[in-house]
Amino acid sequence: LEQLEPDCLGVYWALPGEFNPNTLALRAQQSLGCRLALPRSQKSPADMHYQLWDGQPPTDRDEHGIACAQGARVVPDVVLAPCVGHSRQGYRMGYG
Repeated sequence: LEQLEPDCLGVYWALPGEFNPNTLALRAQQSLGCRLALPRSQKSPADMHYQLWDGQPPTDRDEHGIACAQGARVVPDVVLAPCVGHSRQGYRMGYG
């Protein structure tokens, strides 16, 4: 992250068993001065975008029940995301 020098770092709110990027994100916010953002998704029409996040536990949930931020909509220049696999039928395998 130091080499990438993000202005806005997009992360995710980890589910149980997933790598939790919060400590890394908060450290980047303090040392690099970057803003943080969490994704918000909706079902119909299908959409996902990022919103600024203050680093505190989110109190809002999107249409899928996933914790999300309430800040302004932004486009992160760096995103940390879990790697996921899908079955041939398109079902997500595990938490990531």
